[in-house]
Amino acid sequence: MNKQLFLMFLAAILTANVVNAQILVIGSIGFDYADGNKTVLGQTNDLPTKVAFQFTPKVGFVVTNNFAVGLGFGISTSTTTTPKTDINPEIKQTSTGWNVNAFTRLKIVGAEKLTLFLDEIVGIGGVNTKITGISNPTEGTVFNIDVVPVLAYNFTERFNIAASSDIFKLGFRSVTSTANKGDQTEEKTKNNSFGIGYNSNNLFDGSSLFKVGLTLKFKGKQKN
Repeated sequence: MNKQLFLMFLAAILTANVVNAQILVIGSIGFDYADGNKTVLGQTNDLPTKVAFQFTPKVGFVVTNNFAVGLGFGISTSTTTTPKTDINPEIKQTSTGWNVNAFTRLKIVGAEKLTLFLDEIVGIGGVNTKITGISNPTEGTVFNIDVVPVLAYNFTERFNIAASSDIFKLGFRSVTSTANKGDQTEEKTKNNSFGIGYNSNNLFDGSSLFKVGLTLKFKGKQKN
């Protein structure tokens, strides 16, 4: 069902009336870092450290002055390191993922230099997670539907820099994961969620706490 919804949305994008429309080339990156420590009874211990990176290039078409459609591809990586303690060794969890998505971009309001857009995204993807000391990685697939606000600063008519935060994202995601694949202890888990905001489980559907991107418009007759 998830793949069918994605393909239907993709078909709508591909069949949109984009003749003579301007071409958009969009590239965005996201980076997250977290660490800290905890003190209990005078003893301070380091908390896990997380470093995550996400890159999503997109190509689209400006159908009208206020509406664009397109396709994107995302790659992501995340490493969470749990420090060594007196009784436990250091544990490192490394995840890599990919995401293919179809999107629409709706202009909400614009001024001379600033424009607020709303991106509607439907995507599918996969993730592979390895943990120190565990031979078999965990594999997963992700289906997501998201609505994300994007604020752009327009340097020229054809070039802008845009920023977004998934803190304000409204989304649904379905994650199916398989642990110990091919082993007698193989375990499959499916989790569906809906909500507003960002959490660490969002990384492999193209999400990041903060993202900055560039948009270029190539020549073409723009429709009204």
